[in-house]
Amino acid sequence: MSKVSPNYIITQPENDDILNSFGIMGNENFLHKWTVEQRNCGSTTTYHTTLSDARLLIRTEKRKCCMKHHMNVSIILQDIAGIRESRNTRHCCCFLCTCCGRCCRTPRLFEVRGIFGSHQFIIPKEDVLFLQYEISVKAANHKLISH
Repeated sequence: MSKVSPNYIITQPENDDILNSFGIMGNENFLHKWTVEQRNCGSTTTYHTTLSDARLLIRTEKRKCCMKHHMNVSIILQDIAGIRESRNTRHCCCFLCTCCGRCCRTPRLFEVRGIFGSHQFIIPKEDVLFLQYEISVKAANHKLISH
């Protein structure tokens, strides 16, 4: 016979739409999610990025021919020390570059750096300022509360 008190109500987070092994924890609030697909010369890289009020969750999926692999990353916002946006102007992605000079243009890369090292990912261009603002505000809030 169970002696669990009926006074405790637990709400579990829903991770149905979160494409990451880490998922949203019970004390986190989901803020935004992006999916960006990049195709270059027969290979596809898909970035699934989720922002919560405490973490940045990134899943990078790479497909080329019949090979497929993915990597899941969970970055605590208070550990982020730097945010950078960059763009490679010339990225040669296939053998055609040497014979015809055709190169693939890469989209803007978003890079976060901190005690975890650095990690690059892609989000839609129109949301770059939103993400930069949210990361800096949420990271500052966590740092101010903990001190």
